[in-house]
Amino acid sequence: MDDVEVLYRPVGASELELIRRSGWRCFPPRLPHQPIFYPVREKEYAEKIAREWNAKTDGVGYVTQFAVDRAYLGRFRPEAVGGSKHTEYWIPAAELELFNEHIVGQIEVIQTFRHPGWRKAYDLVADRETIEAVQRATLTTADFGLVPDVALFGSDDWWQATADGRIPVLEVRGTIARLFVSGHGDWPLFEVDANGERTQWTRFGDQSLYREGRGVRVEYVMQRTKKPGAGKSEQPKLLRIYTHLADEPPEARPLEG
Repeated sequence: MDDVEVLYRPVGASELELIRRSGWRCFPPRLPHQPIFYPVREKEYAEKIAREWNAKTDGVGYVTQFAVDRAYLGRFRPEAVGGSKHTEYWIPAAELELFNEHIVGQIEVIQTFRHPGWRKAYDLVADRETIEAVQRATLTTADFGLVPDVALFGSDDWWQATADGRIPVLEVRGTIARLFVSGHGDWPLFEVDANGERTQWTRFGDQSLYREGRGVRVEYVMQRTKKPGAGKSEQPKLLRIYTHLADEPPEARPLEG
């Protein structure tokens, strides 16, 4: 296949989800603080980044592989980064849409690295029941649901807005201080101690990963509600929850995927 060049890109879970939503055909637009898109030429270099950066930062890192029209790539020169075996192309963010048009075939995930210390307990992406319930309330009721200031909760546009910063993604990082239930004894909650400040969250997802004393990362966004509750016009909506398994070694290791 002399007419294409095979390239690689290490990505985290959020970027991979946007790639999936494109039908595995496009990389999402860069964030405001990301003026350059960096596709990598060597598989080993991409694996190193996914393992040592994405996995340690996000708990999981993926290596994607894709082919690009070689004639188009001729507009850019390979840039060496820390050695002759670490090369990449520097594509201006404004040109990423055109770059995507020259991808031949689909983007594939060829390697997955997970950081043994972190496990994902919950991911809103997979929680279609919650997304559909919030969307239904938003679209069919006057007093319930969320105000779609930027986009409808859980829609493709909404996920893109969380990626490009129009809907800021916030994080609480600390220790699980307490597990308990509320409501009628059927609503599982956990309390996070983050440097002395305590917040409460729903125990969504894999209940086995919640343990008192474990480290925890909660990613969320603030969304305006149609009808204020308890004097508040906004409420947090969970994106992802990670817990830390302190008894596992700190280095990442490759898994099939």
